[in-house]
Amino acid sequence: MGCVVSAPVDGSTHARTLALDRDGGAGRRGTTSGPGTRAREIERDDGRGDGRARCKLVLLGASGCGKTSLSARFTRDAHAANVEATVGAAFASRTITVRRGRDGDDSTDGDGANANANALGEVKFEVWDTAGEERYASLAPLYYRGASAAMIVFDVTSRETLTRARYWANELAARADARCATTLVGNKIDAAAARETTSEEADALAREFAMTGGYVETSAKTGAGVREAFEILGRDALARARDAHDRARDVSPALAR
Repeated sequence: MGCVVSAPVDGSTHARTLALDRDGGAGRRGTTSGPGTRAREIERDDGRGDGRARCKLVLLGASGCGKTSLSARFTRDAHAANVEATVGAAFASRTITVRRGRDGDDSTDGDGANANANALGEVKFEVWDTAGEERYASLAPLYYRGASAAMIVFDVTSRETLTRARYWANELAARADARCATTLVGNKIDAAAARETTSEEADALAREFAMTGGYVETSAKTGAGVREAFEILGRDALARARDAHDRARDVSPALAR
């Protein structure tokens, strides 16, 4: 599977990207499209309904809650101890095989024949990591308008960031596409001794806003829960892609008459 990473970009600048082979192969250079150039990013890659989807996903949350680290952990399986604050937004992508999760019979971490049998389909995640500082808040709509999915991230060791998560939940409810799938993510669970928030209150917030993926806890440092958080939204992307394909298939015979 491959990933694409780029330097941070602001609302007026498109990112230069480098496609990286996760197995060490050579990359290729290209350019990304701007955040608003595709209205809906959930669709079949080839229109055949063969279990592939594309998902534009935006990361929202307070500065320092770990959005950049989550993106790095998911797209590059890397963790940086010291991360500079994002300016504007940064883009990265990765394609993964999404498997059955919480409601399935098998673990999402399986491999071999069991994992193949448990596979639902392939999703290309296009991840926009937005700046968390309040002075950049006005840029966020450029990225979440037209997004397929959003993760609202907070730091479990900071109650203030959970309060900020409510702000972003309200913003999405008011301005995002009604079909935008959302998940609340409590990051930094590796620092349990410093915890200031409870799972119960975060879960209540996710239920209050009827978030598609509910509440998930992660550690970008150790990788715990990170793939699960993305796969939850990936399963939603595949379901919507199947629905879109089925609707198109039903319409085609009618147009041919």
